[in-house]
Amino acid sequence: MRRLKRHARLAPLSRHHTEALIEGKALRDLPADADEVRRRAAADRFVAFWRADGAAHFRVEEDVLLPWLARYGRSEEPCVVRMLLDHAAIRGMALELSEAGPPRLELLHRLGDRLMEHVRLEEEQVFPLTEATLPEEALARLAF
Repeated sequence: MRRLKRHARLAPLSRHHTEALIEGKALRDLPADADEVRRRAAADRFVAFWRADGAAHFRVEEDVLLPWLARYGRSEEPCVVRMLLDHAAIRGMALELSEAGPPRLELLHRLGDRLMEHVRLEEEQVFPLTEATLPEEALARLAF
């Protein structure tokens, strides 16, 4: 993903995306022969990231960013709908990983892929839509 210049109010969310990409890549690239200890370590690392930053990041997008897009009539754009579907799916996978039992390699890979695709969606579609839709005074009122 190439680095794009973001409006100053969206920059904090964009910086969080860098961390999410690192976490997603670590999950996606977990080798097929990873034993249970290595899978658990990867799952625990993701769950720690999720609890520290990921869940709050999603809440900010849903509670602050999306209402502004709705205010300007853009809440039904395909990228916005996909963003919300991704949020639900990623939350579900994070919940599954936080449960007891050995994490399945397929789940770890699927979560890594989905997280990386989600970041690309927001950086390449949702944030540009936001910057193009919201007038400067609305962008200035975004508080994360």
